[in-house]
Amino acid sequence: MNSTILGEEKNITLYTPPSFNENVYKTYPTIFVLDLNLEFAYSFQKKFEEPIYPHAVADEFILIGFGDYDFAEVERVDYLTPTTGPTLGCINGTFGNRCHGCVPVALHENAQQFIRYLERDCGKYYIFRGDSTLDFLEKEALPFANKMTSMRLQDDNIGVMGYSLGALLSCYAIWTRPAVYSFAACQSPPFWMPINSTHPNVTNFDFLTRILKDPTFQVKRPEQKIYFDAGGAETNYPYRITQATIEAAKTITQFQHYELNRNVWIFIDPGKGHSFTQWKKRIGQALTTLLPAQGAKRIPSLNDLSVG
Repeated sequence: MNSTILGEEKNITLYTPPSFNENVYKTYPTIFVLDLNLEFAYSFQKKFEEPIYPHAVADEFILIGFGDYDFAEVERVDYLTPTTGPTLGCINGTFGNRCHGCVPVALHENAQQFIRYLERDCGKYYIFRGDSTLDFLEKEALPFANKMTSMRLQDDNIGVMGYSLGALLSCYAIWTRPAVYSFAACQSPPFWMPINSTHPNVTNFDFLTRILKDPTFQVKRPEQKIYFDAGGAETNYPYRITQATIEAAKTITQFQHYELNRNVWIFIDPGKGHSFTQWKKRIGQALTTLLPAQGAKRIPSLNDLSVG
């Protein structure tokens, strides 16, 4: 589809559940899934479907996947990073591959030295397009998908989910756009992103220190459901993904209408690291928690987990 908002042709991936062609009057919750391109959709299809069939522990839903960008380059960072001002990023490559090897040190080894290389050789300041991505999904992809499904999307029951950067944007979306999103799954979110130009280090944790504390987003919030998870081994400095994920869940439960194990959940998978393979393994639990079929069990409480 041609996107006026993103200024180019973009593909989305549409998934409909087993009953879609059996009951033409049934409508469905809708979930935006970040990073879900056609290749991932084929690979992940079983994990998305298992909670519905054969296990019948989650309600049926329709997925709108967006992953039409280069996963290995800065383009993915551009589309999935929310920011309100210039932030420091790689010219080529990503933080994960050290800007295609331009930076000789890994981020967890010497964060300040990494930043110095970016500022001197390998980086530039960007205004990332996370908000434009959300505008595209809500204003262009959603109406397009609704037309393709004969207007069977529930416009008052929309969710967003993703892993890593997709989780960061999912958390940002549900907190800053409460009129749009009813639920979200934020799985291994890198809350240390983005690197802000006014504080050039990797430990700003912008979502925790600015977005959640912004009074604009703290009033007149509707009932929402937010699921967090992370691997127990995602503790390396300066990412602190495990610790920051727990902190985000605890912070949100301090606000009115949010309660742990009622509409905010957190799961720490002991010993697990950061990879799309881990996302694939935990997708079913996220869906079952957020959209449980009647009588389905919830995930264990925080007190039952070893969070370290």
